[in-house]
Amino acid sequence: MCNDESVGYVRSLVREQKPDIIMLHETKLCEEDDPTYLRLWREPWCCLKVPSCGKSGRMVIAWDSTSIEVNNHLIGVSSLTVLCNMISTGFEWMHTVVYGPSRRAEKDAFIEELDNIRMWSSLPWCLGGDFNLVRFLHERKGGGRLNRYMVAFDDFVDRSNLVDYNISGADFTWANAISASRIDRFLSSIDWHMAFPDVREIALPKFNSDHRVIILDCGKKVRGPLPFRFELMWFECESLPDLIDVWWKSFRVDGSLSYAWWYKMKLLKDKLRNWNRDVFGRINFLLQEKSKEIDTIDLKEESVGLNEDEEAFR
Repeated sequence: MCNDESVGYVRSLVREQKPDIIMLHETKLCEEDDPTYLRLWREPWCCLKVPSCGKSGRMVIAWDSTSIEVNNHLIGVSSLTVLCNMISTGFEWMHTVVYGPSRRAEKDAFIEELDNIRMWSSLPWCLGGDFNLVRFLHERKGGGRLNRYMVAFDDFVDRSNLVDYNISGADFTWANAISASRIDRFLSSIDWHMAFPDVREIALPKFNSDHRVIILDCGKKVRGPLPFRFELMWFECESLPDLIDVWWKSFRVDGSLSYAWWYKMKLLKDKLRNWNRDVFGRINFLLQEKSKEIDTIDLKEESVGLNEDEEAFR
């Protein structure tokens, strides 16, 4: 995460999806005074994190402070939990990001940690992240054999009365050259699910990671108009300064100097929005199409494998 490309991808997802909460794991994020870190978590975003330990990355929960208040938190070995309040409705719940251990010797303690979190608060509960566990054989490429850790995880979900959402977009959330599995997921208590009955779990294409981004879409939200944003990529167009100069001189506005300046700025924003749509809108469309092509290749690799031509294309 501590690089411009990954931070740029997260920021583009935030602009596109407009989430209230972001959960990251295995991030190896840079320190708070690093410019890259500050670019990601600037207002109105607030965050809590579990520091990295050796090769293990940290966990982060970030929330939009204009829509959510966080009143308390609990830091575990493999989890980070916050008590949330939705400002618009007053709905309160417990939200947990997990990063389950990969070592088998630590998985029993991880399940126990999840049980302890459930007892920490009686609020509705939503949890998600990389559990490093699957519940069923079909959630692992090739199936394999049932093991006691799968049984323990499934027992935890059942005895906690948690809802395990079906996922769309992909069968597996993690994959490398030889393996694939659904180790990333969201779970929720019944009362949390009743508050968001239209929730959907969606897997997005992979980006610089073996893991897919997972979205928990809780339904349509009414938003105001998007604020004007000057994009750095516009500087790639060498003719833009001249265009701005021509546009500015073409505006004819009557009134006081302050009013004329304000209204000309409004007109300039409209010009830039239209110019951005015409010049860069096509580029964004092509990038989305290429992303879909790559995702199609990834899905085929996870299911039946790739031939030489497909490997070369990717």
